[in-house]
Formats: sequence, structure tokens, C-alpha cells
Amino acid sequence: MACCKKKCTCEKNGAVDFEKTKALIAEIDVKAEKLKKKILESKSKYKVKGNVYFVSPLGNDSNDGLTPLSAWKTLARVSGAPDLNPGDVVLFQRGAMFRGNNVLMMPGVTYSAYGEGAKPIINCSPENGAGASNWKKVPGTKNIWVYKNALPDVGMITCDDGASHGVKHIPDYIDGKFYVRDTDGKVPYDFKTELKENLHFFHEGVYTLFPDGRPNMYGGPTTGKLYVYCDMGNPGAVYSSIEFNIRASGLRGGQKNVTVDNLCIMYAGVHGIACGTMENLTVRNCVFGWIGGAIQMYTEKGRVVRLGNSIEIYGGCKNYMVENNYIYQCYDAGATHQFSAYGKNDIIMENTTYRNNLIEYCIYSIEYFLGKCEEGSNATRYMKNTFIYNNIMRYAGFGFGEQRPDKTSAAHIKSWDHFNKSENFIIENNIMDRSRHMLVHIACHDKEWLPESRNNTYIQYLNHTGTFGRYDKAPSTNIRYTEDIKKVLDEQGIEKDANVYFAENDDVCEIPNW
Repeated sequence: MACCKKKCTCEKNGAVDFEKTKALIAEIDVKAEKLKKKILESKSKYKVKGNVYFVSPLGNDSNDGLTPLSAWKTLARVSGAPDLNPGDVVLFQRGAMFRGNNVLMMPGVTYSAYGEGAKPIINCSPENGAGASNWKKVPGTKNIWVYKNALPDVGMITCDDGASHGVKHIPDYIDGKFYVRDTDGKVPYDFKTELKENLHFFHEGVYTLFPDGRPNMYGGPTTGKLYVYCDMGNPGAVYSSIEFNIRASGLRGGQKNVTVDNLCIMYAGVHGIACGTMENLTVRNCVFGWIGGAIQMYTEKGRVVRLGNSIEIYGGCKNYMVENNYIYQCYDAGATHQFSAYGKNDIIMENTTYRNNLIEYCIYSIEYFLGKCEEGSNATRYMKNTFIYNNIMRYAGFGFGEQRPDKTSAAHIKSWDHFNKSENFIIENNIMDRSRHMLVHIACHDKEWLPESRNNTYIQYLNHTGTFGRYDKAPSTNIRYTEDIKKVLDEQGIEKDANVYFAENDDVCEIPNW
């Protein structure tokens, strides 16, 4: 292996120079902290063409909202507010927290912050579950506790601002009964015997059923009891905060011409921002943390599909910008635009940009995919002008989403193996720092649709479970991250003269699985 350029790892006395990689990681640590500080301290930016409305915990929803002294109070007042018109701006008070979820964004409206201090927090957890009186020990058990209130499906519990978090038990659900996963409906699930480790939890949802016996997650009611194993005693007494990722999103809808700026969205069990087909969406200077984990649906065999993207467009998009955000701990993707392979409708994705974001501990840092429409359809589906650049992406697959059953899907850039027809797709100047599995999974059905990758920096574990990943027209092989990876990327036309570094071992963190 010939000595490579300054930014690449080279051999040292016949062996890979791990010390050089450690030095680079230390530099990235500093760079990431600097970017995070810049995002956290960013000033609000917005244009006003209509009214400015203020929202404060000291306000009142009967106010007109037009001054800080006559502010609205709640997210419910903001959600789908008929007073809001295109060109209006809604400002949340900095340093404040607003509990609520599924806030309906209105077309043409900007949502940002006012005042001094930290970004306003939209806390999607319905309540803080701390407090000994909120929990009761389950009779006949030693360390299992039940929460006082029935809740919608809980995708995750997060304690003390993320210092500790749960592990969700999701049994198979067949004909109205729970069974231990992967036992084909032969071993009934009993949380009293199955919950055995600290902060493992089970949500006993009450569901209406489809004719085939699957739970109808959209049919309601879907609330149920929450059971938590806590080996230190009453969890409400042990932890000062317990937040619940219930089956809800933070912000949703919008349709067109929406800007979300300088907000912090936390503890949403579905998505931080959830949009269908969207035109002119900008998300900038925001923070997203502990997003996802709630159940989307059950399959025919009683298994589940879970949710969890910080920023999602599901459908077509035009002029979609995600920039200068700090995103961490997502069950699925940090940010995504996507649509699956079914239907006969047109799906066009034009002018999509992800830039200058810090994304850590997500299963996928950035995800995209576009499926082929039904056979015989004349629908138009393509992506055009897609840019992913100047992002710092770290530790894919090392967050709480590693509890998912598909253990080998994590990647910093994830396209799955969809049709993914694309034109002018550039991936440039990104740092992709370690993945529990793949650095990238990029595929399509025509080699001409593959992105062009330039000047990216890759860091991965040498000869470990982590790989470079899958990259090709309908790729069938996973490219190992070995000493000759730079040459492999060049020869396969993936990236010329890539900046590649080798990490010595898989020591970022240990993730509990269930």
C-alpha cells in the first residue's frame, strides 16, 4: 500500500497507523463541539410579511399573541391556528419549555424564537413521570413498576436528560395476544417474568384489530399501561425526570413555504418534524434529540415496524433545505426524504440539500429513497439536484435505535435498494466517522443514477463488523473496510482519492438489545 496524501491514513512500518486516526478523531471532536456551540448559540433569522405572534409560558391563549406581553401560552393554540396566514411568524420564548405534540404547521408560516437564552424546547412527552407517587409496584414482583396513567404507545423512556434510557420489549401480537418474539405464537409473553433488567419496559397497548388479527394502530384506542423494571426501586424516586416518547410527532404538515428555525424538539415517538409532499421547507439552527421508537404497524406475522426520523418528508419535495442542525439519538434517520415503491402517483424530488449539520448516534444519519411506481403506470418519479455536503456524521448505529431487530442496517447515508432514479446528486466534503455496520448504503437500478462522491472523509474500524458498505447498481456485496479500501473505492468508481482512516476497535459504547 503506497503512502497516501496528508489527509489519509498510511502504513507505518508495515502496519496501519492507528495513532494518526486517533489524532484525527481528536480534531473532529473539537470541530464537532465548535459546530454544536455555533448551532446552540445561533440567532433567529426570519422575514416578516405579515403578523408576528409570540408564545410564552406566561401568556394566555385568549390573548391576541401580537406582543410578548400579550403572548399565547400553549402549543395547542399554535397548532393549525386559523389566525395564521402566509407571511406570518410565530416566535417561542427562549429558555422556555412547551409540552405538546402533533403541532400542525400552517402554509407560509415561519416558526422561530425570541428573547434571550437557550432555544425554546418543544417537549413531546405528555408529562414528566418522575415522582414516587406516579408509580406503583406490580403485585407479585420485586422490581417491576406500573405508571399511574395510561399512555399512547411508548417508544422510549429517557431519564435525567438522557443519562439513562430504556429498552423496549415488543412481543409479537397475534390474534389479540402477546407472544415472546420469534416463537411463532407458541410462547405467551408475560412481562412479570420477561422484564429482568434495569429500565427494560413493556407497553401494554389496547388495540382494535384488523380481520387478520393484527393490531390496527390507526383505529384506536391505542393507550395502555406502562411497566418498567427498575432494580434501584421506585423509578419515580430514582430519577429526577422521566420522559415518554409517545406515538406522536413534534411538528407536522405545512404543505408549502414553511421555515422552522432555532427550535429544540425532544422526545417524539414518531418524528420530530413530519411532512408529506412538501414545497419550500427549510429547517435550520434546530436541535433534535431522543426521537422515535414508537410502533408504526404490525406485520402479518405479528412483528412490528417502528418509527423515528428527526426530519421527514414522505412524498415529493421541492426546495427542501436542512442546514445547521444538531441531531442526535434517533431510532431511524437524522433527516430524510423518501417514498416507497407502490402507487401510481407522480413523485418528484427536486433541489434537496443537507449541509453543515452535526448528526450523532442515529441509525441513519441521512436517509433517502424513491421507489418505482406500480407496473403499467405512466407516473413520473425522479430525484434531481440532491446535495449532501459539509456534514459531520458520527456513530451510526450506536444510539438507542440499535435495539431494532435488523442489526446490520445502520449507515451514515442510506438509500436502501430502491429504484432511486436520480440526476445531479453530489455527496461532498462530509465526515463519516464510524458506524456499527456500514458507512454508506447507496444503491439504484441504473449505474448512471449513482451519486458523485468527492472529498469525503471516512473513518471505520479495520477488519471489524463495521464495513464501508454497499454502493452500486443493485449491490449484492458489502465492501469490507480493509487496508486497501482507498484503492477499492477508486477502482470501483465510488470515490477517487478518498480520505480514509482506520479505527482500531469497536469501543464507542455498548448498546443493550432485546
